[in-house]
Amino acid sequence: MLEDERICEIVQQLPEEGINILIEEVSGMLKEAEPLGIVAERHTRAIVEEINTIVSEIYNSPRVTGTARILNKMGIAPGFALDITTCDDEGHPWDSDIESQKSKGVKLLHDTGPDLLVGSPMCKDFSPWRRLNKARSPEPGKYVSAKRSSLNHLEFVCHTYGIQHQGWRLFLHEHP
Repeated sequence: MLEDERICEIVQQLPEEGINILIEEVSGMLKEAEPLGIVAERHTRAIVEEINTIVSEIYNSPRVTGTARILNKMGIAPGFALDITTCDDEGHPWDSDIESQKSKGVKLLHDTGPDLLVGSPMCKDFSPWRRLNKARSPEPGKYVSAKRSSLNHLEFVCHTYGIQHQGWRLFLHEHP
């Protein structure tokens, strides 16, 4: 696939890091698709066309949108990434426990209408290790409060999936 003249021209404009990421990602996808009968040579044009999407992430560190920024020469348009590690336009970290931030996030979702929205739960509060730590902790109330916050976050993320669905757009829920 990467030998296709049209793609090589585009790929050559990427920084070396971007080329390596692209090769890794495309090779991995094609390897997983082989058992389904997908042959790279027959699907090159379709793969390039499908790359033309806007991708956003909600309460997920900017991995997908970060990669999209590297690959923007291929037509992937990075959208927003709402995560506690990223900040809103006023410099505040995105926090699903704050109603005004949730409202901003919903407005951003409506305004940008990403083709794909990637979301995920706050992994740590749903892990078996967390339950074990809670049982041994002298302050189990901290774990209850954190779990409540994680459930609030998950409800909000699911609300944004509903918005995507109503707009006939895609969403992907990552499993931790």
